[in-house]
Amino acid sequence: MFWSRIPVLLLCWGLTLITFASSQPPEVDLDCDPCIDRSAYNIQAIYHGTKGSQFWDQIEAPAVQAAKDLGVQFAVTRFDTFNPTVMAAAVRGIITAANPPNALIVSIPSQVVADAVRDVINAGIPVFGLNSGYKFAKELGVLTWVAQDEKIAGEQA
Repeated sequence: MFWSRIPVLLLCWGLTLITFASSQPPEVDLDCDPCIDRSAYNIQAIYHGTKGSQFWDQIEAPAVQAAKDLGVQFAVTRFDTFNPTVMAAAVRGIITAANPPNALIVSIPSQVVADAVRDVINAGIPVFGLNSGYKFAKELGVLTWVAQDEKIAGEQA
């Protein structure tokens, strides 16, 4: 049943990101299905970006607002410094958490994090990718990716 709601959550998240980037936010009715009790949805985001990073603040703020608008639980994990081993441990930790999330949104900046994401997928938690790790996400079968292919972006820069 949760799987059928994932596209709605991603749509609203994407709309929020678009709204952030535009000067005139579109009019969107986010209460498209009042019969759904979204308050039980628990979504975890784990980004490799560090606390205080202006770039990641701009990613996090609209996602937090979208979660608030939708009435879902949304937690974000960012670190004081980037350490792929620490990040991988946090990713794996959601599998055995007391209240495991219904979905994970994650950046995949390294192989060690990709291995942890594979464990989450194997545990049956839906995973959505963001920002870095397009190659890993494609190989792992991450459900959706929001970013660009870093190689192509670098070639065109």
